[in-house]
Amino acid sequence: MISEATILKHIIQLFLALEDWDQSMIEKLLTMTSINVDETSFMVNKNNHWIHVYPLGEITLEFLHEGRGKAAIYDIGIISCYGGVIIHDCLKAYLFVSTQLYANRITNN
Repeated sequence: MISEATILKHIIQLFLALEDWDQSMIEKLLTMTSINVDETSFMVNKNNHWIHVYPLGEITLEFLHEGRGKAAIYDIGIISCYGGVIIHDCLKAYLFVSTQLYANRITNN
């Protein structure tokens, strides 16, 4: 039997090993002319969380967050740094963030 500590150690090692890869994929995503965004619910310890997805060709970046709305979008930090077209399902938070980003671009140009 493998101990919980051994499993946790390997999870941490995997997380650290993938950190640079994650960052390079986020940077690649930010250079695209348009991105798709969506979210789906996911139970964690009997509490509803959300997986926010960002498809990137054959790869999909996924981020788990307790929330679905504006706070989650800003915490993840991709959309707030993005300058292209965001394709989404009209979730009110996406509309709000998109409007704020557009207004900031107009004001700063």
